[in-house]
Amino acid sequence: ATHMVFYIASPMQDGLTLSAYSMVEATMALYDKPATTIVVFDETGIDGHALKALRQTAKVLKRRFPEANILATRDAAIEFLTRELQN
Repeated sequence: ATHMVFYIASPMQDGLTLSAYSMVEATMALYDKPATTIVVFDETGIDGHALKALRQTAKVLKRRFPEANILATRDAAIEFLTRELQN
């Protein structure tokens, strides 16, 4: 694969499952290959403590990896990949 995409979202969406380990895998990928790792933190349908934790995780990763592709929506990830793969 040329890129790794991690989509972190609400586990309550139909057809989606979320493993806390996904965030660990995303972090490891950012250390190993930051230029080709995309992490999407989709806040849709998340509230309370889980939303606070998700936002804090995104904030910390953005600070640690300022050049990384840490995005807020699936559409932003699609746009980024479209540009990347056309080059």
